[in-house]
Amino acid sequence: MQRRIGKLSPIFTDEVLISDSQFNSRYFRVSEVPQIFTAGKNKFKVYGNDSILLRNSRIAIQITDVNGDPIYHQVNNYVDNSGNVIVTVFIYPETPPGLAKLSIMGVATKRPNGNPVSNFWADKYNVRWERDITIAPEQDNIEPVIFNKAPGVKVVENIREYLTQTYSTGLATTTQSAGTITYTKDARGGDATITIAGASFTEDMNLGQITVPFNPALLSTNENLIQAGSGDYNSTIKSVVNSSTIKVQPYAITTQISEIGDRNSGTMFSTQQTRLIPNFTTTNYTASFLQLATYTAGTLNSQSFANITIKNLDPLVGKVHSIKTYMRSHGFNTYQLVGQDILPERDLLTNLDSNLAYDRIGDYKSIEIINEYWNSGSVGESISFTNTHDDSEIISAMKINGANSLTSDSSYIRVNSIPNNIEIFKENEYELSFKVVGEKNAGDINMLMDVYISGSNIASPELEGNNGTKLVRLVSTADKVSDVSLFNGVTQQSRNTNSPVGVPALRARSSQTRGGRVTVPGGFQSNTVNTIQVSDNDYVDERLLELTFTPENDTDIHVVFVVKRGTWYISDVKLQGARDLGFTPNHTFIEIPIDVPRAEDILDFKFEFYNEIGMQSNITLVTESVDFRGSNLYISGNDNQLSGSVIVGNGIIFEGF
Repeated sequence: MQRRIGKLSPIFTDEVLISDSQFNSRYFRVSEVPQIFTAGKNKFKVYGNDSILLRNSRIAIQITDVNGDPIYHQVNNYVDNSGNVIVTVFIYPETPPGLAKLSIMGVATKRPNGNPVSNFWADKYNVRWERDITIAPEQDNIEPVIFNKAPGVKVVENIREYLTQTYSTGLATTTQSAGTITYTKDARGGDATITIAGASFTEDMNLGQITVPFNPALLSTNENLIQAGSGDYNSTIKSVVNSSTIKVQPYAITTQISEIGDRNSGTMFSTQQTRLIPNFTTTNYTASFLQLATYTAGTLNSQSFANITIKNLDPLVGKVHSIKTYMRSHGFNTYQLVGQDILPERDLLTNLDSNLAYDRIGDYKSIEIINEYWNSGSVGESISFTNTHDDSEIISAMKINGANSLTSDSSYIRVNSIPNNIEIFKENEYELSFKVVGEKNAGDINMLMDVYISGSNIASPELEGNNGTKLVRLVSTADKVSDVSLFNGVTQQSRNTNSPVGVPALRARSSQTRGGRVTVPGGFQSNTVNTIQVSDNDYVDERLLELTFTPENDTDIHVVFVVKRGTWYISDVKLQGARDLGFTPNHTFIEIPIDVPRAEDILDFKFEFYNEIGMQSNITLVTESVDFRGSNLYISGNDNQLSGSVIVGNGIIFEGF
């Protein structure tokens, strides 16, 4: 997400008459100053004492980090019930941890003893109050969530059919043991890499499990396992990089080394150690994983969902951690809780008309997704080409071909997302992210691709070929680029003040987050456990590019890739409300299954917002009179019974069943 930058003021280096030493300040009456500023939006309150400060004079505030650099803050146009002004302090992940200094200066009319200040000190900044505060940018934000402006909410009904799931091997879980794998502990970072020959890794192996039986050849002379049978390697597959590479956890074994302590007596001593295995190659492995399902319609059984879009979710203070959704039939007094969701970071590039919830159009799991949701063509000259599904460079990638057939510098290949019902909203901050690898075609001077967003309310200059607003240009003279930081000037070009995009973020969001939290598959096998290993430097996918922008109007949106030279591999395209540790994404959506009291009902919804520790925010949203058709009544199975009588339609009575 885009960064707000603080500025140093020279007045804070000036001498002052009064150093206000009271803990909460007699002059500025500062309150609710936390001991720690954590990730995201923090706060403190100020209520200037106008009996000893000059009326209508300005109060100056500055916050500096451990290096003396400014930390951004903003004085809000928001006053609490006691008349305090709330000041928000922004702590980003890169804010240096350590002691910060909060300084406040003002124009005093009286000294602490009540005597007036001298003429020399009158009408100038003459009093200063300071306090040290610890900065902990990795710590959860538990500030109360305070809104100054109410978010917007829209509720519509989606009716989805229950689908039949089938799998290529018949069962949801399957295994693979084909090929030869080579394990290598990464030289940097806390992960390891496994490559394969004679077989392939697939996207559905992500977050699966890989097991390698212990090989005694890994032990040195006089070295033995502490516990027999304990040396097997078991790891979660943390990431499938491409068809030949996966990222896994390091392989560690605990052993005992026996040594002779006294050669005359032959006394043996032993030492215990836990060491990392640097590398090995084997054909003896098993990868177990959940297969991607094939979904088939035709059951006639449907479910009603509330599709809830939330925009302008931008609290002054705190982070929205969860949302409670309540529903009632219109006219009834009591709301019923129907959903409690951790605030989702949803990909907005979804097919809203699909029977699958959250059916992403930028997850190129198959050629069918590419063909159905992405339009390709040449501009400037007519050539024949076909984009393909490819796993060789990035797992589940769209390979954009065709630029090698272009003969004019003014011609290009254009690939754009098709759905017209994907919306973004004014003054909400968004992040477009994707993984990308570029290759220079033979005979070309470079590889070159521009990335645009287009839509009915997005500027589309003729100079840019009416492709929309350009977010970034990726260009390089290298033969191949698989690290986005190596594209020419990619971190500088968006610093232009006329650019709609923030500085591209050249980093990955790893599956492992702060505090050692990891995602592992839940198993239920007897006498087995998954060991959770915490790495202090996780895998960073150098192919991932993140671009932030803020639209000037509500609009529909399309993502456009314009290729002028080179062959490009693009994967995992996402559009989300911009997010970062401790901050709330401005725009998201959730879907909740709804059981209406009766068919063709009118429903009211209520929404409550909570922080990390369950404190409710200062607002509750209500939206009323939403038409819901409801789910159909579908009876399946062979053991259903319906006693009594049933009236069907306009009076046909069935009895005796």
